[in-house]
Amino acid sequence: MPDITFALNATLDALDSLGIQTDVEQFAARHWTLPKQPLKALDALILGPGTPAHSLSDLAVGLDWGKNRFGPLLGEVDPDAWVRLLRRPMRRKLRKVLMRYHSPGVSAATKSRYRITFVWDITTLLKVGQMLGLADLFYSGMLKRPSHSIEVVLLYAIVGENFLCLPMDFRIRKPDPKGPGHPCKTGLELAQEMLEDLHRCLRTHGLSLKGHFLVADAWFTDSEKLDGVKALGLIPIVAGKSSFIFEGNTQGQPFKGSMQDLLERTDWSWKVSPLAPDVPYVRLKMTSPTFGPAVVTLCHWKGEDDPGYLICLVPEVSSPRIIRAYSRRPWVEACFEVCKATINIERFKLRSAGGIWGFIALRFLSFAVFDYAGRRMTKGKLSAGQIIRTLRYHGTLWLQQLLERETLSSPYALHPLAA
Repeated sequence: MPDITFALNATLDALDSLGIQTDVEQFAARHWTLPKQPLKALDALILGPGTPAHSLSDLAVGLDWGKNRFGPLLGEVDPDAWVRLLRRPMRRKLRKVLMRYHSPGVSAATKSRYRITFVWDITTLLKVGQMLGLADLFYSGMLKRPSHSIEVVLLYAIVGENFLCLPMDFRIRKPDPKGPGHPCKTGLELAQEMLEDLHRCLRTHGLSLKGHFLVADAWFTDSEKLDGVKALGLIPIVAGKSSFIFEGNTQGQPFKGSMQDLLERTDWSWKVSPLAPDVPYVRLKMTSPTFGPAVVTLCHWKGEDDPGYLICLVPEVSSPRIIRAYSRRPWVEACFEVCKATINIERFKLRSAGGIWGFIALRFLSFAVFDYAGRRMTKGKLSAGQIIRTLRYHGTLWLQQLLERETLSSPYALHPLAA
């Protein structure tokens, strides 16, 4: 069996570096009159993915607790409070990055190296039942069809070339209780709310989002919302649909029609840049009745049979930089993959809205801890999944020993049975 000392110490160091343990202690003191036992339960939920437990009841039984320990505890707290628990350490870390790498005295090269790319994306958690009005028929990218699920909208931040990845905020899209046809906030509206909340938070600390990127897939192509993103100082870059209409000059000839006509042409002079050597591109300045003036970059992504295109509403940004920024978007997909396949974010049996929101928030915190441990504490030697699988070899013994200590940040001595 592998030695878990290195992986465990990296996880505890990540927990301490992100300041999550302090936030959890304050959270427990704020919401429970006797915070000691809830604090242990919250610590167990954050580090629980590193155990073989597949559900909350399995984790509780493995720790010699009652199998229904977690449900009532999580349900006592308001859903908004759970979201704030996730946002607090993530925003604090983002502020540190902005102050260190994007202050006025920092060189342009350093600012470019640690530029932040925000990603909007949506994932579905496949569940059975109405789940207190949180589940409905939403499109599942995994199943390629609508399915009964909970739809989660996530705001994700990527610093530099995967220097740091942070799940900043999330929302659950609630279906309207009156049924189809009645007004309900869309995923795009929820995504805009999260971004505006982050912008207001940074403004109170004298920080700005100006010059950083926001990327999203074609699902988020709404001209009004993208203009709002641009007004915040961000550079919006989104994938376009083949049905969008543009007009302009292409290779000296006037053009007006759908992008499908341009994507089917074979007479393009593709360019390749050292910034994106694997992605041939063609840069076009077009005008859209929906988006207005925009830079359209045709891209032939590696492994794809047909080309696609990206829309950028800031004409000063070069096409290689647009491609490079959008190429970071799949990291949010990697986050969803780890959360679903390794952290078991879909496996819960809870009967309260607060419990569901709390579980999802704590699972995103778990991802942040293990991902930070692999990315920063081990200098990329281990990934989040490798750390979790290494810890799982030793069951729940190591977690039981940790929860018996006064603090998780103190040096950890392995039990002889776990060595």
